[in-house]
Amino acid sequence: MSGTFHDLNVVETMISFACAPVKIADVITPELKAVGNKLYHVPVVRDDQGYPDLAATMANYEKVHALIQEGSVVSAYVQEEGSLTASLVKMALGAGLGFEIESANALNFDVASLVIESTRELADFTYLGQVQAEGHYQVNGLTFSKEELYQAYTQTLEDIYPLYQKPRGRSRLENLTQEADQVYAYPEYVDQVQVVIPVFPGTNCEYDSERAFVEVGANAQSVVIRNQKTR
Repeated sequence: MSGTFHDLNVVETMISFACAPVKIADVITPELKAVGNKLYHVPVVRDDQGYPDLAATMANYEKVHALIQEGSVVSAYVQEEGSLTASLVKMALGAGLGFEIESANALNFDVASLVIESTRELADFTYLGQVQAEGHYQVNGLTFSKEELYQAYTQTLEDIYPLYQKPRGRSRLENLTQEADQVYAYPEYVDQVQVVIPVFPGTNCEYDSERAFVEVGANAQSVVIRNQKTR
């Protein structure tokens, strides 16, 4: 794609999207999992001129994939923006855990490299440190508080996109809760629960919803509802 708008010239750009179907058991999430697990950096291998060595890098990715399948690697984060330390902050904050690392590349940006968490020692990758309890964030001997990291991560665009909306006429907005004074259920017992899942244009997660109902014993059926005409 390319284009020009007034005095803005857009260089020719290729945008590629890829989908790789895998078994759900082999899919891991990026947040840290447990105190004491080991942290490793899987860099993009480069040649003498600084260009990526695709064959060597793909070999490393295949090793990580095998470690995920055997259950040794339990979380991984692809470095897409920011530094190695920034990646670890994102992995730690949402999980309620911390980290301690020593690395000369702690502030380097190495696009497409990986930060992985392993339950055991790995000989093929660069050791960084370990997962720590919440509140312990240390990089090359420098210690940070959770509040410092959280503010740095969330406050950059706070004036434009506030994290929390201030309700009109109220000083604060209470968090939503799942607690209820009464449990609502259908009053009559039925042998077989029937579930209809309407699938409209743009509907997501219908397969997940159907599987969840089937797993608890319901008879679920998805029904596609779409326009009969294009206009």
